[in-house]
Amino acid sequence: MKTRYVICAAVASLGLLFSACQPEEVLRDPSPVDDNQVQAFIYNNTGDITIKPADGDSVMITWAGGTFTSAEPSFPVLVGRNVTAEALSLQLEFTGDVEAFVLDSVAEFAAGQSVDTLWITTLLDFGESASLAVSIPEDCAFSYAPSSVTLAVAADYTWVAMGSVTMSSEWEGVEGVAVPIEQAKEFTAEDGSLLFRLNSPYYLIAREYCTEPGLHLLFYLNADYSAKGLTMTWNEVENTGYNWIYWTEQYIGTHEFFESDGNEYVLTCLWTDGDGLYGPATESWVWDNGFPGN
Repeated sequence: MKTRYVICAAVASLGLLFSACQPEEVLRDPSPVDDNQVQAFIYNNTGDITIKPADGDSVMITWAGGTFTSAEPSFPVLVGRNVTAEALSLQLEFTGDVEAFVLDSVAEFAAGQSVDTLWITTLLDFGESASLAVSIPEDCAFSYAPSSVTLAVAADYTWVAMGSVTMSSEWEGVEGVAVPIEQAKEFTAEDGSLLFRLNSPYYLIAREYCTEPGLHLLFYLNADYSAKGLTMTWNEVENTGYNWIYWTEQYIGTHEFFESDGNEYVLTCLWTDGDGLYGPATESWVWDNGFPGN
């Protein structure tokens, strides 16, 4: 009973305090009412999109809402609105690599409907990626919710573990580092060549430059697993301004080489800081665990 009395007394005292000390001005204006007639927004839980081959000709699509299988490489973008009394057709805006997509550009709302799902289809081949920004027109956007989302979309292969290599890097000055090697399950070129990658080698051998996994070294091998060439990609090492590796037809056979002898591979290549080219330097590895030729 005594405890209850103390709490009540404290509340009563607070009431007297507020009665005695009326503020002379409002310390914070309330948020203004958003009175535009659409008040639309993007659900920014759409997240990045990954598309991989599935059974038959279907694909497996992963987004923030989960994973599903589809006959088409299409993914959802959710559009909402805060004013729902009337039916509405809303034209969205797109920027980025728009040529890599077939765009469902109009959100359609029936009277009383608050959410519509747009379906965007990618034209990417496996192994490619693109960026797409989806936006509500400024005069239709709800002030208190996201009005745009930028999506990183990747069409990737199924990568199958093929053991590991022991890698040495002249560029980084290290030797004997174990790096996983993987094969793209769905890729076979017309000439029978295969696609492989060293999984995050610079995260393992140069972590002061490559602070996160995901920077892979992709290359082609012939059907007998001999060296053929690299994919024509820039591999940017984050936080440095450098791109590793710079591989282009212009320098293949003069400054750049990819050669093998059995399960030993030697890559001679250039790198760049975006302004000039440097090197060449040599990367090499021995496929000592899982080599198919054994």
